[in-house]
Amino acid sequence: MDEKDYKHLTGKKIHKPKPRAKPLPKATNKYLETDELLTQQVLEHSICVIFEFKF
Repeated sequence: MDEKDYKHLTGKKIHKPKPRAKPLPKATNKYLETDELLTQQVLEHSICVIFEFKF
């Protein structure tokens, strides 16, 4: 049964599910520069930080 027959017989449209999860945005150049600056400052001041994100 195609869409036209289904709509004619039932009076309803076929349910088309929408994707629920949006993809994450790409890291911009400004963000990458800021992340590198932060990393340098942390290493200069000998602060123990675990870096979990890799780009």
